[in-house]
Amino acid sequence: MDKKPGPMGLAMESRTFGAPKFPRHLKSRPGPARPKKCGVDLQGRTWQRWIMLENPRILAFAGSLRAGSFNKRLVKIAAEGAREAGAEVTLIDLRDFPMPLFDQDLEDSDGLPESAKKLKALFRSHHGLLIASPEYNSSFSGVLKNSIDWISRVENAQEPPLVAFTGKTCALFSASPGWRGGLRGLVHLRDVLGNIGVTLLPEEVSIPAADELFDDEEDLKDHRTRKRVTGLARKLVEITRKLN
Repeated sequence: MDKKPGPMGLAMESRTFGAPKFPRHLKSRPGPARPKKCGVDLQGRTWQRWIMLENPRILAFAGSLRAGSFNKRLVKIAAEGAREAGAEVTLIDLRDFPMPLFDQDLEDSDGLPESAKKLKALFRSHHGLLIASPEYNSSFSGVLKNSIDWISRVENAQEPPLVAFTGKTCALFSASPGWRGGLRGLVHLRDVLGNIGVTLLPEEVSIPAADELFDDEEDLKDHRTRKRVTGLARKLVEITRKLN
């Protein structure tokens, strides 16, 4: 873990966890179909090859419901970086997908809540994820965990397990008024996502003293910090493009 000097003498956390484990069989992984080009050679034999995805679809959201959330502001900036790199970004608010606490008895009687079905469909239709998560009591938020629990559920016998997550790429961010910047929550979130098939970028961005770093336009005041956020988002797009 490297500490880089940030504004007001604070240490900006920049952590690397080693190379991401990329899927070996990209053709068979669930998710949006990969584009391919077909043709016929001079001997009359047909051929096809996979084409690198030009505009990967990225789903961006914060693990917070609060209207003034620092992480909602942060993920908007990350989304700008992804768009600049050529991605089609869908920015959502988990407040628009209200769900009851996960309860298997409720699932058995009523199936997935409609909001869970809608969110699951969004996950399935995108190639990558930008997540800015707050730290609650040294972990990530309950609303994010509850959303993951619901959309990880299999709806029928034909559906592959964890279809909303397997093969997705993801970059993690956090912002907090505290000096750690929310990074303890990202440790747990990284474990959960990695265990359900998500390919996580080894780098992540945690921003401390977030209550002092955003201006009245909800943008980051410090250029170096903003560049780190957009830079990681751009890297997610590059990796996602190569894997799809």
